[in-house]
Amino acid sequence: MSQEKLNDVIRVLRDAERLVREMLARLDKIIALEILEPVVKGLKGKYRGNSKIVDFIEGVKNDVIEHLDEVKSSEMETSPLPLLKLPKAETLFSRHAANFIVDNKETMGAPIVFKSNPSYPNLFGRVECKFIYGIAVTDFTMIKPGSLHSANGGYLVVKAMDLPKNPVSYDALKIALKNRKIKIEDVLEQFRLMSTSTIKPEPIPLNLKVVLVGDPFLYYLLYNFDGEARELFRVKVDFDTRMERTEENVGKYAAFVAKYQKEKGLLPVDKRGAAKILEFGSRFAEHQRKVTTKFSLIAELLEEANFWAKKDGSTSIRDTHALKAYKEKIERVNRIEERLREMIVEDTLIVDAFGEKVGQVNGLAVLDLGAYSFGKPSRITAKTYAGKAGIVNIERDKNEWQDT
Repeated sequence: MSQEKLNDVIRVLRDAERLVREMLARLDKIIALEILEPVVKGLKGKYRGNSKIVDFIEGVKNDVIEHLDEVKSSEMETSPLPLLKLPKAETLFSRHAANFIVDNKETMGAPIVFKSNPSYPNLFGRVECKFIYGIAVTDFTMIKPGSLHSANGGYLVVKAMDLPKNPVSYDALKIALKNRKIKIEDVLEQFRLMSTSTIKPEPIPLNLKVVLVGDPFLYYLLYNFDGEARELFRVKVDFDTRMERTEENVGKYAAFVAKYQKEKGLLPVDKRGAAKILEFGSRFAEHQRKVTTKFSLIAELLEEANFWAKKDGSTSIRDTHALKAYKEKIERVNRIEERLREMIVEDTLIVDAFGEKVGQVNGLAVLDLGAYSFGKPSRITAKTYAGKAGIVNIERDKNEWQDT
C-alpha cells in the first residue's frame, strides 16, 4: 500500500472519529436536556416573579450543557513536582454556587439591627480572601455582609458617639444614605502604594432607617458643624430621664425589678426591698414625685444588693441589703466630699454656722462629679458703699450704661 493511500485511510478514520465524537457529544446534550428540563421548568415556575432569578437559572442550564465534560470529570490536575498537588481549578458547580449573604426568612416584621462597633467592614461588609502558596485568592462566595445588608428594609440602631471614632464609616454611611446604595469596597486601597485586583460586587439598593442614639451635646455638635448630618438626620427625639411617680409607673417599676431579677438569676426581692429600690429611684431622679428612667442605675443597685443578701445568708433581697448597696456605692466615690468635710472640721475652710454678720450669708453649692453629686457650704459676701444723693432711676441709669 502506497503512502498516499495510507494517508487517505488515516484521514478517513480521523473524520469518522470526529464524527463519532460529535454524535456522542450531541447525544450527551440530548440526555442532559432530558434530565435538566423538568428541574429547570419547575424552578422557573417557582421564581417566575423574579426575572433575575429566571435568567440565572437559564444561564446555569446553558452553561451545564456547554460544559458537560467538566460535569463528568472531577480529577485533580497533576503537578510537575513530586508530593505537590495543585489546587483544583474552579469547577462548573462552584461558578454557579449561591452565596446567601442575608436570610431574613425567620424574621418577624422589619429587621432591627443594633451595632456596637460601626467599623467600615462591620457596616458595609467585606470581600475575604484565602492564601494559596502565598497568593491571595478570592471569589464571590467570600463576600460577607455588613449590618446595612442585615438591616436593609428595616432599622439600624447605632450609638452616635461610636460613629465619629470611625470617620471612614461615618462618611461612607452618609454617602450610602444619600445615594440609597450599599457598595462593598476596599477602603485600604487608597492607602496602598499599589492597587490590587479584586472583585467588586454590584451595588445593592438601600432602603432603611438609621437611628443614632446619643446625648444632646453630640446631636447639637453635629447639627451645627455638619450640614449633611442636619439633612440626613432630621427627626430628633428627646427621652426624659425621669417619669412621674404614679401608681401605674410604680407597678411598672416593680415589674422591671422582677423581670431583671429573673433574667439575671438574682435572689427574689421582698416588698420592703422593692419599696427601698423605688425610693432610690426617686433619689436618683432628685425629685420626690418622680423616679429615674436610667434603669442601668437600678440594675447596678439590684446586683450589688443581691451580693450583700447572699453574703448575709438571706433568701431574698431586703431593704437593708438595698440600703447597704447604696451606702457602699457612695463610699466608693465620695472621697472629695470627705476631704472637704475634714477641711471644715480643721477650720481650713471656715464656715460660721451661728451668729450674724453684715454682708455675709451661708450658701450651698452643688458639685456634680458625674457618678455622684454633693453639697458644699460656701460663704457669700456683699460689699456696699455710699452712693450719690437723690433718687435713683433704674431705667435712666440702664440707658446710660448702654450708651457707654
